[in-house]
Amino acid sequence: MMIGFKQQYFSYSQSYNDQLEMIGTPEGADIVNFQFESDYHFDFSGRGLFRGDLFYHELVRSKVPENNSFIYPVVVPDSKLCYDKAILLFHGLNEKSWDKYFVWAGYLAKRMNRPVILFPLAYHMNRVPKTWSDPRTMGEIANLRKNDDGRTNVSFANAALSTRLQFHPELFIYSGLQSCYDVLHLIDQIRQGKNRLLSANAHVDILSYSIGAFFSQILMLANPSNVFDRSKLFIFCGGPTFDKMNGDSKYIMDSLAFKSLLELKHRQKLKQIKKQVFATKDKTLIDTWPGLELMMYEKRDRRKREALFDTMKDRLYVVALEKDSVMPVDGIVKTVRGKKGNIEVPVEVIDFPYTYSHEQPFPVGDDKIQNLVDRSFTVVFDKAIDFFQKSASL
Repeated sequence: MMIGFKQQYFSYSQSYNDQLEMIGTPEGADIVNFQFESDYHFDFSGRGLFRGDLFYHELVRSKVPENNSFIYPVVVPDSKLCYDKAILLFHGLNEKSWDKYFVWAGYLAKRMNRPVILFPLAYHMNRVPKTWSDPRTMGEIANLRKNDDGRTNVSFANAALSTRLQFHPELFIYSGLQSCYDVLHLIDQIRQGKNRLLSANAHVDILSYSIGAFFSQILMLANPSNVFDRSKLFIFCGGPTFDKMNGDSKYIMDSLAFKSLLELKHRQKLKQIKKQVFATKDKTLIDTWPGLELMMYEKRDRRKREALFDTMKDRLYVVALEKDSVMPVDGIVKTVRGKKGNIEVPVEVIDFPYTYSHEQPFPVGDDKIQNLVDRSFTVVFDKAIDFFQKSASL
């Protein structure tokens, strides 16, 4: 019988230690920590607006050592074995903890007998200074931000990201490009036999959530060097183009930051960023850019985006939540199934029988609903397992 989601959540949280190379867990899976050094060396700082306060400057600076040298955990059935299949798991925006994802990864790893790689996106998780998630420090920043009239959803949880994106909305693009760059480097390391858990020709699929889905779709659409030709992508709570998302949330960013981020909807803004990116003459960044352009706006390049999604309809599966206000169902459907709804990508819309949110689809705070949470979690992730296991015959 499966141990409940809540019990696993706290068990993984208590067991994990990023200072150890390998951690055995009571759930039966191992967690192996790998060191990653990003060779991304492009600096786009010095553009945009800075507030004079030093701490604000610290929050928007582009050179953060933690972002370029970090640990990524891999949840694996048996850390002594080498596997020929793996899953990359990408998290949501403004995430700071792997706790819930360890449960997701453990469930997939044990039932599919595959390692699940938890790879942090740029400036997320452990790729930022610890002060960025310190309640006292960020509480002070949040209090400063509350002084601006008309702002909503201000919180210590989103203070760092809100400050960065308010004054530098382009960091959303640059961080995404670095994330793509790093993941492609990770795949290259696997192909060179540098990950002891995986064979050099290991097949890699992707499970992504929230903004991780946006990032995954960019990679799949751009497909630099045909790296993802055979990969499958399972999306949970994600999938719309950038302009159909709503990041205004106390867990993600406040209203003023989101308003600033929406400036990227202006065509001229994106052209300026594209010019900077192409000036690097870096093949990886230039090859990734078309995927990003296709995922920015619903009405731009729609036919090209839809044609590409149609070619991968057998390698894409989406589960959306009916009451998701961050990644609305309508935007998801129009993006992956097309304006006319004639792209045969499976999109299942689920409404869990308890109070949930985009940020907390499987809440652990109410013991009275845990049986319902357990069943809902199993429903979603059994769909992912069924989908991925069918890929074995491809």
